Amino acid sequence: MSYVKNLFCVFLLINLLACKSSVKLDLPIEDYKKEITALSPEDYYSYWKNLNDYDQNIVLNAETVKAYDSLSLITLIKSALLYELKGNDILKVNLNPNNEILFIHNLIPQSNLDFWPILMKQKEVNNTLLIYPSYQLEGIAGSFYDYSVYGQDT
Repeated sequence: MSYVKNLFCVFLLINLLACKSSVKLDLPIEDYKKEITALSPEDYYSYWKNLNDYDQNIVLNAETVKAYDSLSLITLIKSALLYELKGNDILKVNLNPNNEILFIHNLIPQSNLDFWPILMKQKEVNNTLLIYPSYQLEGIAGSFYDYSVYGQDT
């Protein structure tokens, strides 16, 4: 579990340093931890669903790039905290595709690299391919090269 904690700390630090604004990014990480710690296994599915709804209805409708980036970081951080605080079982909830969806919607390259181990852990825990394998390629191509491979011929 200390590997994941270290991974999360590195993930958070890099993202905070990557913000090129003089505006302080003040995320209520402790509040997120309390919220997630209070979840019971019966709540996992609805929490993932809420993260997905937030991503689909709030993040994707952000009006500026800065707002979009900030909101997508919140979903990645909550997903990382879910794994850190609840362990491998959180990745098994209904073959949860949310990490893959959150990954593709994040446009910050370093965040995607930092988040990659969680996707690989999800693959390992479920002993299967990721649900949307092309999303990883789209996430990398989009965040690093501002290029979409969506609809490309194979």
